[in-house]
Amino acid sequence: MRNILILFLFGITWQNANLCPLEYSLKKYTEQVSSKLYWNNKPVDEIPSYTYEQIGSKYYYISEDKLYWGRALIMCRHRNGNLVSIGSKEEWNAITEKLNTSRNYWVDYYNLDSLSILQQFTSALTGKDAQFLKWTNETQSTYYRKRCVELQSEKDHLMHVVDCFHQKHYICEADEAQPPKKNFSTQLERSEYRLRNLELAWMIEERHFTINEWFNRYGGP
Repeated sequence: MRNILILFLFGITWQNANLCPLEYSLKKYTEQVSSKLYWNNKPVDEIPSYTYEQIGSKYYYISEDKLYWGRALIMCRHRNGNLVSIGSKEEWNAITEKLNTSRNYWVDYYNLDSLSILQQFTSALTGKDAQFLKWTNETQSTYYRKRCVELQSEKDHLMHVVDCFHQKHYICEADEAQPPKKNFSTQLERSEYRLRNLELAWMIEERHFTINEWFNRYGGP
């Protein structure tokens, strides 16, 4: 019976893993990322937008709740912003002055490829290599299969690599205090298309993580 269940779950995972970005559709995005079940049985349209606070030249929202890295990415975008992408020392200084000194916060740098170079991180917002990195003095771990970057409270909010499936506070950014609703684009070169494909990829990763956690907890010999 257990073998049948394993095969069934593997089949679901394989089917989801074969969502090719070139076959991307708004319908698939709505089904998998914006589903009522994913957002705790609340339709996305019912989630209120953030009011962003101006800090320096940009606007930010500093969360009170904790989420996985990928969920923080999605939540910021559903609230018409983006998970923060820190581009300079000046921006880092301005943001960290506002942070709770006992909390860690996600930024948008990630490395979901376990075979890549440790400190080769990509910005979710730009799709390019991280523009500004300010690490703690600790050796950054190669242990994690999926690595994301936090601002670590114990180290004056310097950057630190942790497992993307830890729950952290997060920071959203926007260009104005009440940013307009984002528009969908099917053009491959557009950042909106790329970001939504990243969200779909995260949903697949989260399913894998959930299935593995289930077997670790209940699937023993």
